[in-house]
Formats: sequence, C-alpha cells, structure tokens
Amino acid sequence: MSARPEAGNADSIASTSPTSSTTHSNTQSAAPKSATTPAGPALTRYDGLDVIRIIAATVVVVAHCFDLTGHTASKPGFHVGQHYMVLFGRLGVYVFFVISGFLIAASWERDPHAFAFLRRRVTRIFPALLVVVLLTVCVVGPIASSKSVGEYFTSRQTLQYGLRNSTMLLGMEHHLPGVFVNHPNGSVNGSLWTLPYELWAYVLVMALGVIGLLRRTAFVLLALGAAVWVFHYGVVLQRFQLNQSLFGITERDGLELGMLFLVGVLLARLRHRVDVRVFAVPGIVAIVSALLLNAPLLFLLGLGVATIGVGAFGGRVARGIRRFGDPSYGMYICSYPIQQALFASRVARTPVSMFLLSFPLSVAIAYASWHFVESPAIRLGRRRKRKDAARGSAGSLVLQEAAA
Repeated sequence: MSARPEAGNADSIASTSPTSSTTHSNTQSAAPKSATTPAGPALTRYDGLDVIRIIAATVVVVAHCFDLTGHTASKPGFHVGQHYMVLFGRLGVYVFFVISGFLIAASWERDPHAFAFLRRRVTRIFPALLVVVLLTVCVVGPIASSKSVGEYFTSRQTLQYGLRNSTMLLGMEHHLPGVFVNHPNGSVNGSLWTLPYELWAYVLVMALGVIGLLRRTAFVLLALGAAVWVFHYGVVLQRFQLNQSLFGITERDGLELGMLFLVGVLLARLRHRVDVRVFAVPGIVAIVSALLLNAPLLFLLGLGVATIGVGAFGGRVARGIRRFGDPSYGMYICSYPIQQALFASRVARTPVSMFLLSFPLSVAIAYASWHFVESPAIRLGRRRKRKDAARGSAGSLVLQEAAA
C-alpha cells in the first residue's frame, strides 16, 4: 500500500511555518524552497497517518480471515447505492491509496528529481517485498506444495511467481505449483494485487513531475474531475463497461484506486494554502451523507478527504505508536501467506480463530521486517542522498522516510 497498499503505501510529512524549525529523530531537512512551492500555514506533523495505516492494514487482515477460511458469504461489507458494494478489505486498500497519493506527491515536491524519487520508492517498496517473495518461494512453497521438491523448483510457474512478484510492473502471479490448491482461495499471497497499481501510480507521479504538471493544482483538479466523471458514468450509472486490463491493471480497479490516489495528490497541493485538519469534519459528514443518500462517489471522495484530515492530527498516542516503527506495509504483504499456512496446518478454520492466531504473528513479523529490512533500506537510501545532495536546506517542509 500503498499500499501502500505506500500499499499501499509513502513519506510521512511534517510541515512548519517558514520561520520555525522542526526536529525529530527520524526527520531530515527538506530540499530548497522554490517559487512553485508556496509557504503555507503552520501544519501539524502527520503522525496520525501512521496510525491510520496500521488500522487499514488490520482491516485487510480481518477481511482475509473470512476469505481464506471459506466464509466469503459472511465477510463484512456494505452497499452504497444499488450497484456499489464496499467490502471491508477494500476499505483498507482505499485508505492506503489516499495516503499514498498525499505523501508521494509531497515526496516529489520536496525533491523533484527523477533518480532521487525512484531511489526512495525502490528502497521503500522492494526490499521487504523481495524478502517475502523469496521466503514464500523457497520455504513456504516447498513445504506446502503437493509436488515433489524437484517438480516444484523446475516448474515454470515457480520461476514466473518469483520474477513477476519481485517486479510487479507487469502484474502479479497468484499461484505456486501444488501450493494451497485445496484451500477456499488458492492464491499464495493475494494481498500483492494492489502493488502494480501502486507502482504505476509512482511512475505517473514521476512523469507528471518531470514535465511540470504535478505542481499545477489546476491540472491535478482537472485530472481528478475526469476520473470522477468516468467513475460516475461507468461505475455508478453503468453506462459503459470497464473490464479491460493491461500489465495487471484492470480499468475498474485502476479508475477507483487512481481516483483515490488523486484525492491525496490534490490535498498535498492544497496543504500549502490551508491546514488540512479542517477537512476532517467535512469528510466525515460526506461519508455519513453518502451512506444515507446511497451515493458511492460521495462516499469515496469523503473517505479520501476524511483520511487526510483526521490523519493530520497527531498527539502523544500517535507519536508513541510511531516510535516503535511502521508495521503497516509488513502486515499487508506478510499476513496473507501466514493465514494460508495456518489454514493448511488446520489450526485456524474459522474467521475468529484465524484472526486470533494470524494477527499477532503478522504484527510481530511486520515489526521485525521494519527494523531489520525496511528501516535499514530507507537509511541506506538517505545516506546515498546525503552524498549526492549539496543543495542546502529549508524549513518549510520536513519529510520522514517512513513510507507505506
């Protein structure tokens, strides 16, 4: 997640007034202030976004407890309008993409250089992903497969799983030979489906940033408006079909997740002009109104606005949670194979037992991933940046590399 989900996931931000200075154990100075980045009102540190990401990852874990134990008919969700169903797990994914759009856009704004941007994204997403894919292919797969070890490792599907799920730009591979084939859902790590969307969103941000359109708030608003129009007529009113796919990206999911990502990008632009905390109440009101009026588009837009508005609030609790690290990405990419393994071992066959066993395991492994894989990779990227950068610093924006 971003997704994050940044995945799915992104860089946590704290914004201060131009005359103030902000220090934190995990902060670094921003790039020089440019004419295209106006100084705005003093904003709170966005520690609340870290808490929201953890909640979103937990929501995804809960939803998979139903899917992976065969209780799909009773999995939580609700209708918003006649044709639009919001599943509990997708709700967490939506939140990841909004936060990712907000933080990724700010990351580019802080350092608008393609190579530096790619380095930050690579060091955030791929180290943990590669470890998960490697352990899945080399440890979980051979143990759980009904094939012999020789058949398993010589299968083309094993190679395809490793290569496609390590890069994600051409989509993902759900299956390994003979692994979890008799389960209610045979996907080895279904959570990874959002990563291609996340990575292509990064590519889009970089492309728009390079040609200078990302700093144009009017263009971002126009792009969001176009996405809203297509969503309204294609999804809400069902005037046309959205069922084509390319590189693992389907039109329907790409439109939905892309629209939420753009909400985050737009709010990242607006944060220079207004304290985004003011969006918390209007966003919540929009969500409640959407549920009462059966308006799916209003629900998604309200969810995006409320996520950033609420996440802008910090406090001691949020800062205290943040000190332990950011387990959200690790929870997201690790929990699914953990749950599949628990089902295969016959120790978790109901949603409740699955959650009670898989959640603490996922959290523990996610924190281990953060401290031994993700955080060291981020620090490595920072050290490289300090070697490359000699452009000075400014006090209007501080980013913390704690992306999802």
